[in-house]
Amino acid sequence: MEDSIALCALTEIDDPGAKGFDLDFHLDRYGRPLRIIVTRLGDKAFGWINSCPHAWVPLDVEPDQFMDMTGQFLLCANHGAAFTLGSGVCLRGPCKGRKLMSFPLKLEDGMIKIKSYPDKEG
Repeated sequence: MEDSIALCALTEIDDPGAKGFDLDFHLDRYGRPLRIIVTRLGDKAFGWINSCPHAWVPLDVEPDQFMDMTGQFLLCANHGAAFTLGSGVCLRGPCKGRKLMSFPLKLEDGMIKIKSYPDKEG
């Protein structure tokens, strides 16, 4: 049986919209909690690593401030790159044509969930 961890209800994210999460149980290569972005388009949710493919910095400077002024695209606050919510493809900016790294999610009973990873010591 697959264990999973609920991040939030789909309805807790604007449509369209995005919300950030720090995964304390899933560390990056530097031993820090992995930062992800969950985007919503209608009844679908998509997961992305919170790292711009241009300079490998987080997209948000302020927590959960991911959307551009139109409310349709993810925006890298550092260099202005704009990404689609559903495909993660950069449409404009210094990394045009490149893509955010995806992170697997599942939608179950209205909840956005990710597979849990066992503790390395457990």
